[in-house]
Amino acid sequence: MTEVPGVRRRVTYDRADIVAAAWEEFRKRARKGRSWKGCENCEPTRRDPKAEVFVHHVVSQRRLKRLARDRKLPEVRLLVLLTDPRDGMLVCDRCHQNHESRAEAIRRDNIPQPAWEFARELGLIDELLDEYR
Repeated sequence: MTEVPGVRRRVTYDRADIVAAAWEEFRKRARKGRSWKGCENCEPTRRDPKAEVFVHHVVSQRRLKRLARDRKLPEVRLLVLLTDPRDGMLVCDRCHQNHESRAEAIRRDNIPQPAWEFARELGLIDELLDEYR
């Protein structure tokens, strides 16, 4: 295909590719500089630095979606909120499953400081205090 001077070609983006790239960047940035510790919720003596860790949303995805709906935020802004690395915390599968099933919540004192700042910016500190007792 030859380029015609002065004529712009319309560039199309696949929405799924953009969303997948945003999530991958979230996981990469949330892990940066922290993955050597292993799980951020386990006691330091029980922490296995070789265990597989997952990125847990401190402010739940459900809560962020509700916030976006209530504030009538565009879909792209919701994606930015969902993939903000400050909201990520590295936890092992056991801690994540225990938290999600309400068997044993992640301890409040283990939540990283950037997650508190993220919640404060969104006005969700009270929800965070209720979720993590």
